[in-house]
Amino acid sequence: METNQPGQARAIHPGQTCAVARDIIIEGRVAYAVGERVVVEAVVPDAQRPQYKYVTLSRALQKRFALSDADIVSLEAVPAQAAPAQPQASAPLTQNWKAWTLAAGLAALAIIVVVTGIVMFHGGATTSKATGAVVCLDPGHGGNDTGALENGVAEKDVNLDIALRTKGLLEAKGYRVVMTRVSDQAVSLAQRCAIANSSHAAVLVSIHNNARPPDVQGTTTYYCSGSEDGAQLAGDVQRNVVAKISRPDRGTRESHLYMVRNVSMPSALLEGVFLSNKEEAWLITDVGFRTKIAEGTAAGIEDYIRAAGAAKTQP
Repeated sequence: METNQPGQARAIHPGQTCAVARDIIIEGRVAYAVGERVVVEAVVPDAQRPQYKYVTLSRALQKRFALSDADIVSLEAVPAQAAPAQPQASAPLTQNWKAWTLAAGLAALAIIVVVTGIVMFHGGATTSKATGAVVCLDPGHGGNDTGALENGVAEKDVNLDIALRTKGLLEAKGYRVVMTRVSDQAVSLAQRCAIANSSHAAVLVSIHNNARPPDVQGTTTYYCSGSEDGAQLAGDVQRNVVAKISRPDRGTRESHLYMVRNVSMPSALLEGVFLSNKEEAWLITDVGFRTKIAEGTAAGIEDYIRAAGAAKTQP
């Protein structure tokens, strides 16, 4: 990358500490202050703007964003006397405890993903231990698209958290997992379907959470109208998630949703709970509850793949 020192260049790698080169305004606030030091959690080029590739946490907003070469400077490339000073601690944030709890969980998951070397982007590499079928997971929304924003919970955040947990569970059982996103980034529906279709995945499961009206609770799973395989996959996911989280079973439903209609493999779209319902919004802020949704999703996927494999071996 180009630095403030002419003629010098240093590659930035995951886990490296860098200095913010300029004030960065996001959502009307200073997300990163000049001189602030940040840790690069992953290097993931954005599909539309590849220069924005260094995934870091904004302490001010408690969200992750992808920064560019112009935004951060490798401390290795800057002489010690020229390195920006660490800014003074900012005033305590006023975000509620739900947002802090979720942000901490996402931070832990991101560190695990980076350290274990299993970060994937747009059908990238998988773990060396994975020898089973390929599964594509689609955490709904991301970036500027928050999805439902209810009762202090942003849908895009819990979707990603649940998907990453599902990924870990599946990989532990030998499945190979492709993610349509692994950080808080915007990915179009067309791009998501392209990732899935190029991955040769056995199934796609898109992970979402619902909203409106506020008095409605429970879990629903959608599949493409007319798809018998999709109906079976949706049924397996729905049954296992409901069994894990004990929320009202709203059943499976046919749909023409983009993500289940434009992929080449059996697909399902899970709506875990209603964020617009105060009780369910409170539940999903708990890491244990999100883990249960992930466990149910992984179990449903495994049930479907096992049954499909057994059917193929029948004479």
